[in-house]
Amino acid sequence: MKEVKKEVTTVKKQTTTAVANAANKDYKPTVDRTLKGPNSEVIYTSPRGGKYYINKNGNKTYIKREAE
Repeated sequence: MKEVKKEVTTVKKQTTTAVANAANKDYKPTVDRTLKGPNSEVIYTSPRGGKYYINKNGNKTYIKREAE
């Protein structure tokens, strides 16, 4: 009986992970052409509404809401 529960739990986790990964792959960040970063970088909008740009090191740098 315990083996069956483990299998069901494993299948549920795999399904949930697969759905989450598919949703993330479909997302493309929105580009806000009206705003520019401190060195004229393109500003992107994250899925949850945050704004960021890619700095010279290739990392995301988020912009504070006050600056918008």
